[in-house]
Amino acid sequence: MKRITVAFIILLAFSLILPVNSAQSAGNTIKIDSDLQILEYPAVYGGHITWTISGEIAKELRKAVAEEYHVNAIDLATASHYFKQKLEPVIEKNKSGCGYLSFVRLYRADPLHDDTHGILNDAGDVEGLIGEVNSTSTITLKMLVRGEPLENQNVVIIPHNLFYAPFLALVDNESQLFVKFPALKSTYLESSHYEVMAGFGNFENMPAGLTSYRFIVGEFFMSSDYNHVVRYSRFDPLESPLLLFILFLVASYSFRKIENYWASKNSGKVGPVQERNAKYVILGTRIGLLVLYFIYLFSGLIYLILLGASVGIMFIFLRWYYGKYGS
Repeated sequence: MKRITVAFIILLAFSLILPVNSAQSAGNTIKIDSDLQILEYPAVYGGHITWTISGEIAKELRKAVAEEYHVNAIDLATASHYFKQKLEPVIEKNKSGCGYLSFVRLYRADPLHDDTHGILNDAGDVEGLIGEVNSTSTITLKMLVRGEPLENQNVVIIPHNLFYAPFLALVDNESQLFVKFPALKSTYLESSHYEVMAGFGNFENMPAGLTSYRFIVGEFFMSSDYNHVVRYSRFDPLESPLLLFILFLVASYSFRKIENYWASKNSGKVGPVQERNAKYVILGTRIGLLVLYFIYLFSGLIYLILLGASVGIMFIFLRWYYGKYGS
């Protein structure tokens, strides 16, 4: 009897949990996957924005597009007109602040795979929008963007209204947004964003919890928090990853010159084992400094101090080391 009672309780618990989980999975969600690729020479600031719209809100968007163009089902031509005539101007004309992605003011927006005479070349750029109006399938909108940078200004990675850009494209002003699309009131927003830059510039004011790396010609960061605030500087002699790497090479070269200096002063007095061990110490120091460069644990100023201190410590260590084994 007790086993039957326990089994009944477990079944009852599952019967209560499953509807909750299915309700959550069917909830309204707008996700933005975005990126920026920055080539400071020749001044290319561009990237991608992908909206993934799921739940009842996708159905509301599909119905609004159909009403706008007076159709019962959306084909590629209708979807193309919506994308080219409605959505793109929201970005390019900065409607309700949708013309920004991170620190880049977006002046050009196009379908990911472009278009020919106003008709999208790839229906995948409006995946889920084409079809029956009453469908609740997920809508995916893919956009290629380009623009100009804002320097030395704190900006959020993704402006809040950029999530609503596909819906703002179908209203006259922002005040009509939640009237025409009531499901937006219960919509969950999420994002995934990364930026990669090549040049002498750098990303400043990077908050905790944001994954970032230096690499030889630039910098990279990624974030899943659209409210993160970042700042861009075209040139900063203390923070430029390219300049810091050049100074790392200078320090690395200095290690070798210091080792050669003390080795020559103790020529014939130090055995090959001791010379090899000294080279291992130098190699380990180089690797450690290179790892610290890429991992981006410190600000540029602290890294410069570490480079200078490493050169000084290496000079003192090798003088002691060769003095000990050369005497």
